[in-house]
Amino acid sequence: MSTGNVEGRVTDLSNNSPIPGAEVEVKGDEKSEEKQVDEEGYFRFTDLPPGEYVLEVAAEGFESGFFGPFPVLADDTTRLPVALAPDSEE
Repeated sequence: MSTGNVEGRVTDLSNNSPIPGAEVEVKGDEKSEEKQVDEEGYFRFTDLPPGEYVLEVAAEGFESGFFGPFPVLADDTTRLPVALAPDSEE
């Protein structure tokens, strides 16, 4: 079966700077996977079965974000820019 990919970058909504160390989880009917972004805020999930997915993103000092549902298509890459707002309690 052909698979698809999801990639993107997690940034600070207030200044567009990357959020290193953010935790990103992609969830679908057939597969869920969690990763930590790199130093520049980038993430990439590969070999995802086609279908509908949601993305959950969390980072210390920021409000959690939920994105989707969005489609993952076979032999294609879905690109998701993700901006998190600073936590108002900080």
